[in-house]
Amino acid sequence: MKKVILIMMVFCLSMNVIGQKTNLAITNENVRFALATGMSNFVTSVKQFYYKGQSQKAFVSKVLGTTTPTNEGNLVLVKAYSFLLEGTSPDMIIKTYNGKEIAGAIRSLKLIYDKSPNLDGAEIFGLNSSIENRESAAAECRWYQIWCHLKNFAGWVVDNWPKIEPIIIFLISVF
Repeated sequence: MKKVILIMMVFCLSMNVIGQKTNLAITNENVRFALATGMSNFVTSVKQFYYKGQSQKAFVSKVLGTTTPTNEGNLVLVKAYSFLLEGTSPDMIIKTYNGKEIAGAIRSLKLIYDKSPNLDGAEIFGLNSSIENRESAAAECRWYQIWCHLKNFAGWVVDNWPKIEPIIIFLISVF
């Protein structure tokens, strides 16, 4: 658990650096890298629910319980499962992941955020954001709080959405 927390802290710090670089050119590769880093950290955070030989259905059920995710949330979980099944290292995820599933989740979260900026992203996994979740997440993010994990990156996304949206759409459509 300490390892997961450490990795999440490193991720949040790296996203903070990306978010603070106002002169950062927004390119397909910069967005892909940020999305891949997000996926890598998400996979690390849900690894605790995976065991060798587990089916995809059993994994998703163990992660979500009885909740039903959105299509975007399900795609993120299925992709995370495939990385865990293949034993893909976090570094390899960052180097090779195209960003499609996280891009879809970010796009969906942006629509949710536009309507309710206080939500934490749990909605894509069929969960409800609550005051308790937001308060308890102040020290660490729970696995399902995509917005929390991507907080600084998310701010960068919101601030640069007109430039990023076509890249996100491109990544979703190409892969």
